[in-house]
Amino acid sequence: MFKKILLASLLSMTSAATMAAPMLQGGFNMNDLSDGANTNVVWDSAANTVDFTYVDGGGNNFEVVNATGDFAGNSGALGTIVDFNYSSLPLANLFSFSTFTFSLTSLYEVYEGSSLSLAGYGTMSDSSGAYEDTTFGWQFSATPQGAGTWSASAVPAPATLALLGLGLIAMAVTKRGSKAA
Repeated sequence: MFKKILLASLLSMTSAATMAAPMLQGGFNMNDLSDGANTNVVWDSAANTVDFTYVDGGGNNFEVVNATGDFAGNSGALGTIVDFNYSSLPLANLFSFSTFTFSLTSLYEVYEGSSLSLAGYGTMSDSSGAYEDTTFGWQFSATPQGAGTWSASAVPAPATLALLGLGLIAMAVTKRGSKAA
């Protein structure tokens, strides 16, 4: 009886997961749009701030490059990242391009030395509704000369890992039961 209930529960969770919009998969890098004559990124380690000084005529300050997975069609897309204070989290709508918007919720690395390096997690949202909000990792680095690079990539969602774990447990229970019979 326990096996039937467990199997029915797993099947219902799997079918519910397949009806929802898919999670975003893949990643991308972002290059600043500075023209070489202008400094694009200015960071102040005393104030914990990053300011983006170069904006093109369309209000954009980065280009998406090396896009993979669900973002593959966005290589070359232009976007906007806002000035921010990295000691004040969360940072809603930190950057956006196409139909995607990223909000930073936590930082797990802050390095300030000859350059600035930040790494954290946040949520990537899709305004088209084609994808569920997805947890993403984000990395940012800047040099005193004003050059900056950024990247983002999908992080496996806890629910996905939980479903995988339940499936493995169910397989183990089923195998153990078949050996006992």
